[in-house]
Amino acid sequence: MIIIFAFVPELSSCIARLFGISRGLDFLVIVAILLMFYLIFKLYMKIDKLQKDMTKIVREIALNNEIIDKHNDEED
Repeated sequence: MIIIFAFVPELSSCIARLFGISRGLDFLVIVAILLMFYLIFKLYMKIDKLQKDMTKIVREIALNNEIIDKHNDEED
C-alpha cells in the first residue's frame, strides 16, 4: 500500500479528502497508528490465550502429580 502511495502520492490525498482529512500524509499517519493499535490488540489477545492455556496445563499437571502421590502413599 505504501509503495502505491509512493509512486502515486495524489492517490493518498484523494482518499484522505474522502475521510475529511486535508493532507495525504496525515491520512497515512492515522492509518499507521490505527494499524499499530490493531496489531497490539491482536498480540494482547494471543498472550492472554497463551496464559489461559498455560494455567490449564499447570493445573492438569498438578492434579496428575497429586493423584500419583496419593497412589504412591497408599502403596507404602
